[in-house]
Amino acid sequence: MIDALGSISEFSIGLAGFSGVAAALLQRNRSLKEIDRLRVTINVVIALTPGIWALVLMALLEMKVPLEPAVRWVSVGFLTTHLGWIGLTQWMRSKLPDEQKAQFNPVVMRVAQLLTIVSIPLNVYNIVILPGAASGILVLVLVLGLAQGGSMFAGMLWQLMGSSRKSPKN
Repeated sequence: MIDALGSISEFSIGLAGFSGVAAALLQRNRSLKEIDRLRVTINVVIALTPGIWALVLMALLEMKVPLEPAVRWVSVGFLTTHLGWIGLTQWMRSKLPDEQKAQFNPVVMRVAQLLTIVSIPLNVYNIVILPGAASGILVLVLVLGLAQGGSMFAGMLWQLMGSSRKSPKN
C-alpha cells in the first residue's frame, strides 16, 4: 500500500506541475483572463489534494498509527477538503459571466462530476463502516481524485489547443 500511496503522490505532483506548464503556455498565447486563473487554480488544487492526503497517510503509518484510525482520519480529511474545494469552485464559477462559463468543456465537467459522485459514497462508506478493505477503498478514492484532476487538466489542454488555433500568428 505504501508504494500505491507514493505513486499517487508522485502522479499528483506531476499533474499539478503540468497544469502550471499549461498555464504558462496559455499566458504565452494571450494574457490570462479571470477564467484562466480560475481554471489553473482548480487544476492545481484538485491535482494536489489526493497526493497530499496520500502523503499524510504515509506519515501516519510511518509514525506507527494503527491502520484503521489512520485510514479513517485521512478519509475524513480528504472528504472534507474535496467537498470544500467543490463548493468553492462552484461558487467561484458562479461569479463568472455566462460567456466565460460556456468556455468550460461540458464533457470534462461531466466526467469530473461523475468521478465525484462515485468517490463521495465510497469515502463516506470508508468513514462510517470502515470495512477490512478500508485501505484499498481509500486508495481507490484517491485514484478517483487523481482521475478528476486528470479530466480537469484535459479540459485545460482542450482550452489551450482551442486558443492556440484562434491566436494570430506572429
